[in-house]
Amino acid sequence: MTLLLLSSLASAGDLEVSAEVGRIDLAQGDWDLFDWNSTQATTGLRLEWHQSSRLAFSASYGHFVAGAHNSTWDYWDYEDTYTGPGATEGFDAAFRGHMIGLGVRGGVDLWSWLNPYANLELRGLHGVVRLDDDPYDDDNPNQITIRGTTVGAVAALGLDIRLAVRQGWAISHHLEMGYEVMAPLNLDEIGKLSFRGFHVRSGLGLRF
Repeated sequence: MTLLLLSSLASAGDLEVSAEVGRIDLAQGDWDLFDWNSTQATTGLRLEWHQSSRLAFSASYGHFVAGAHNSTWDYWDYEDTYTGPGATEGFDAAFRGHMIGLGVRGGVDLWSWLNPYANLELRGLHGVVRLDDDPYDDDNPNQITIRGTTVGAVAALGLDIRLAVRQGWAISHHLEMGYEVMAPLNLDEIGKLSFRGFHVRSGLGLRF
């Protein structure tokens, strides 16, 4: 069944599979719980169906993770003994993001190997937060898991370059930049995270 589906899609145009790297931005300081850097690197895959040199449809998956130890300083222990600034207690906070995108792109062939394009993608993001004051204990009853889902969109301009062309297949590279905006991600007690800002994504793929 899967082979028949892929065959029918490929017959309508060129099929391309790419491995991608990119970045995602946060618009507010609540991210300090997970990382001091509000820009996070992403990795993923993109599948494209090229109907012609001017039109293509895509489905993509992206993934990113972040984590940090959050300390609470205590200079005195329970026996009122000074312990100094090196004594800390706290918890670990981790965030894992999964992104699914459906997009359409239109382009123009400047040369047989160079295709500038504009890309519009609708994107969903599912975030999973884990808070744990004892990460070395798998059965720690104080571990907290919070999940949230949001949606948004990406608009970008890019270049698609064919690096090597052979009969029936080609190796291609794409680079795109633009802007991404998402509705706030609601994480219950933690609050809301706003993902929006500069978008960049690059990929290396096989087109056949």
